[in-house]
Amino acid sequence: KKFWFTYYPFSKELDEKYIKIVETIIELAKKYNVKFSLAPADEASAHPDTIDAAKHYYSLIKKRLPQVKLDQCVGGGWAMGIAEEEIWAGILDFWWTNRYIPAKIALVKKIPGTEIGIYNFGSGGISDSPESNPLKDRVMYGFLTWKTGAKGVFQWVYCTGDLRNEYILKSVGILGGYVYPATPGDGGVIPTIHWESIRDGVNDYRYIATLQNMIMNEKNHNAQGEIKAAREVLSSISFQVVTISEEYSIIDGSKIATQSSPSYDNWRWKIAEVIL
Repeated sequence: KKFWFTYYPFSKELDEKYIKIVETIIELAKKYNVKFSLAPADEASAHPDTIDAAKHYYSLIKKRLPQVKLDQCVGGGWAMGIAEEEIWAGILDFWWTNRYIPAKIALVKKIPGTEIGIYNFGSGGISDSPESNPLKDRVMYGFLTWKTGAKGVFQWVYCTGDLRNEYILKSVGILGGYVYPATPGDGGVIPTIHWESIRDGVNDYRYIATLQNMIMNEKNHNAQGEIKAAREVLSSISFQVVTISEEYSIIDGSKIATQSSPSYDNWRWKIAEVIL
């Protein structure tokens, strides 16, 4: 046993049970028309003693169920000096990174058939921690995802008890939440400023995507001037988006740069003007 896990020796019996479980998930995904990818292990390289076990199950799925797309969260290993791009090359289809290390990301992008997304660059929810800045959620789900070229984005977040309770707020520290849990009479969960910041970030990305699609699909040769102006607006905004601050820590992945909310609103309005 280690932490809250119990480890068992490899066996054909366990392998067959695992395959059966994955096959069941595949059938459910087909039934409900859901895209499915599998992460047999989470952040394995950040826990080096789990790498061999993780590779065993990744290899098992790749051999027995080759149609399944495989992904994993990386970044912690890079922070520890482990060459994750070498360990998982040829195994992962999708890489999620919680560290912004351009040189490492560039190496992953060179691996054929792979895509990369970002995670845990947001606030993690409400708390009294200085890292709990809702603007981190807006930039992560919007302009940061766009500028880094990430193919996906998500944030691990914990929700413990009733966050309106002062004792709970103090005890959970940075493990806050994006919504207040529902209690009788609420009619459902109650969003926080951080939740609304995610909504703002998603909308920022939608504006960008709308303009980019308009540029790509413009067939009118007489509109070349407008296309050039639109590209210049996006280029100007991209230049202003700061991916990481000078205080960024590769070790803990904190200190992602944010600008003021009016800056984001101004960028969105500039994009909207071009769209209109």
